[in-house]
Amino acid sequence: MIKTETQPPLIPTGEKMFNFLTNHIKYDRPDKPQTYFEHGWFAFKHCVWLIWAALFGIIHSIFPWWFKFYTADQVIRIYVNLEKSGRHKAAIAKYRPRGFREEDY
Repeated sequence: MIKTETQPPLIPTGEKMFNFLTNHIKYDRPDKPQTYFEHGWFAFKHCVWLIWAALFGIIHSIFPWWFKFYTADQVIRIYVNLEKSGRHKAAIAKYRPRGFREEDY
């Protein structure tokens, strides 16, 4: 006997799809909400920036006199942007060294 019940789709569709895409943007940090497009642009530009910095890092590894500190500077700039956004406090606290004091830097 063949079951005739329909299974829910593996990938959400319609309004459920939009909620699936935006729930963590709105509800993981309700004190710092972002729209879908704000979140997308922030993530996209920082990922492209990281890829760019990584390429320069590869070049620097072969030719150490080129692009001195460029990759490190870009990673630090991205970190500062993440910290300023206020949406990553838990992760920042998790990975900061024990006893970290900002006034020491």
